[in-house]
Amino acid sequence: MYEDVFVDFSGRILSLAWDDTGNSIVTGSIDAIRVWNVNTGHAVHKMTTGRTNKNKETIVWCLAITSDFTIISGDSRSVWHILLF
Repeated sequence: MYEDVFVDFSGRILSLAWDDTGNSIVTGSIDAIRVWNVNTGHAVHKMTTGRTNKNKETIVWCLAITSDFTIISGDSRSVWHILLF
């Protein structure tokens, strides 16, 4: 059910994962992965995925979060990113 909107984000969210506590959401979009605070609606971390060809965007298709808040993503370049927070 729609309840609120995240601030400071004008792009498309293409993938999403909740952490175990329900306090954070991780979203994947074109060229970026963001960690959001659910209570404030603000992005608290942003990682850009980089491009091998500057004219071709990288699309983050899937995300997973482990219990120790390791973020795993898969993208359109067939690259898996593992982020430790």
